[in-house]
Parts: sequence; C-alpha cells; structure tokens
Amino acid sequence: MGSYSNNKNEIGEPDEGEQEYVSMPLIKKRSITKRKYQERIFDACKDSNNLIVLPTGLGKTIIAAMLAAHRLLVHPTSKAVFLAPTKPLAKQHKDTFLRILDLDYENMCLLTGETKAKARASLWNKGRLVFATPQVVASDLSKGEYDLCNVSLIIFDEAHRAVGNYAYVGIAQEYFRQATDAQTIGLTASPG
Repeated sequence: MGSYSNNKNEIGEPDEGEQEYVSMPLIKKRSITKRKYQERIFDACKDSNNLIVLPTGLGKTIIAAMLAAHRLLVHPTSKAVFLAPTKPLAKQHKDTFLRILDLDYENMCLLTGETKAKARASLWNKGRLVFATPQVVASDLSKGEYDLCNVSLIIFDEAHRAVGNYAYVGIAQEYFRQATDAQTIGLTASPG
C-alpha cells in the first residue's frame, strides 16, 4: 500500500512547508501561523465578552493577542490589559506579545508586586498594553493610582479563578462601572 498525503496535519491544517500566516494590522508579518479554529474563535469573540476554553498548548494566548490588536486598532487611544495570576505567567504572556505584536517595547509594560507603586502608575499611564497580576491592579485601583476608563479590553487568564473574593471579580465589576468601551475575554483550559 502506498502512503496517502493530503498535505494536512492531524488537525486539518496545512503542512509546515506551505504555511500561511495571519495578516492583520498590529500583528508582525509571519509571526502567527494561520489556524482555522483560532480564526473562528477570534471572529466570534472580537466584538463581545467571551470565555475561551481550549486545552493547554492550542493557542489561547495567540487568540488573545489577535483580540488585543483588534481592540487597539478599533480604539486607537485606548489600552488593553492582560491579567495573569502569577508574575512568571504575566511575563511569559508579555514576551509572547512582544514577539508577535507590532508595538514598540515601551508600549508594553509589566506590573507586579516587585514594581514600586509610584512606578506602576507611571507605567500604566504610558503603556498601551499592560500585563499584570490581578492583586497589583486591584490594590492600585483601591488606592486611586489609576483607573480603567480608557481600557478597551481586559483579558483574564486562568479565568476559572474568577470566583468569590479573588481579585478578578472586583476588577471586572470596577471595569464595567468605569470603561466606556468595555470588553472582557476569559481564558482557561479547565473551566469549573
């Protein structure tokens, strides 16, 4: 029996030799390989609040980057915020976005408990894309260091944590009170 090839891998995407790439404003050329399921999720989520549930390794962060690029394009004077429960995870997401988004390094900032409070407020005000731990943002909001009025998108990574007194809950409530063009996206591999 001869081997059969339809030039598709096991999930129905083109083989590596004939890769296609996402082409959209604010995304670096050839930085995101096209995946039909990611494009479908992006299209379904780009203008509404959603929870994206995908197993680890299938590109939730890539979809989030596409959504952030879209919101920053539609609302050019706004900022997007990516919240992650730990400093290493927030830094990992920032590094991924730096690799694929066509934004200057100075437009992306990382806010964690290791960043001094005065510096956090300054970074927040300068950044178009903020990566932070939710505890830091909740604390800064409670002290009036900055507000969420000009945020057009908040991404909640590990969104299954958004219960009870976890910082995500208060941030989301405050966000919908303050922002004029509010959109939220939750990401999780393990919904509750």
